[in-house]
Amino acid sequence: MNHHAPDPLDAEVLHGDQRRAAPRRLHVARGQKKPPDTVLVCRPYRYGNPFDWKDHGRAQAVALHAAWITNPAAEPIRLGKVTYRPATVEKIRADLAGKNLACRCPDDGQPCHADTLIRITATH
Repeated sequence: MNHHAPDPLDAEVLHGDQRRAAPRRLHVARGQKKPPDTVLVCRPYRYGNPFDWKDHGRAQAVALHAAWITNPAAEPIRLGKVTYRPATVEKIRADLAGKNLACRCPDDGQPCHADTLIRITATH
């Protein structure tokens, strides 16, 4: 029998004795109202990705963000009037666990930094 840990990005995950929908990445267009239990993680919000996909490509921008976001030695990044700062895993979990994460990235199967944040909140 093949036993493996549930993928945090599966449609449902176990939480205690209950099954509930796992947090998902959602696309929210500018001006669109975000759904309930959803946190915006696009720029200029707290968990926006300071690595622009236009400069790096989507996959590389996500990889740079993943390496930076929980790195205690990483420097803050200033874009315009907003300064983005790395966060601890504990802070990310406290802020985002159990929430859907909304970004402006299109829902086209390509990676998004919100996927990284969901993985961080789902790991124990």
